[in-house]
Amino acid sequence: MNRYLDQLDTNRTVSVDISVRPLIDNGIPHCTILVNHNVLLDTMLDQATCVNYKANILDPINIVISMSNKQYNSLRETAIIVDSIVIDGIEIIPKFNHLVQYTNEKQESVFSNYMGFNGSWTLDINQPFYRWYHWHNSNGWLLFPLA
Repeated sequence: MNRYLDQLDTNRTVSVDISVRPLIDNGIPHCTILVNHNVLLDTMLDQATCVNYKANILDPINIVISMSNKQYNSLRETAIIVDSIVIDGIEIIPKFNHLVQYTNEKQESVFSNYMGFNGSWTLDINQPFYRWYHWHNSNGWLLFPLA
């Protein structure tokens, strides 16, 4: 007897789409994007960029976006804005901005998609995506798969 995940029409991956854009009034920031410890982008970010990653449907998803090379100036801004994170067609950011961790050199605790300081912005989905999504939308529990 085949399990649900063994069926041929079941997609075993989820698509992770990340869109970021820079504010470059005071220089170009350096941006690094990692998903599950895989580097998707590591460059000076001078224009809006989208990256894509395919994750196993049963794997947790950890997204880290880092900014460096910010020159602080009170009159002009350099920043990275996380425009959206879409997982399997479901918009996660900005809807779940309150779940991100933003560790920065100014020790500012901000729950936002705006990265105004050098540091790392992290969204940690610590269980399979659909189980996490059902829990955070109060849709009830999804059962653990049998091995």
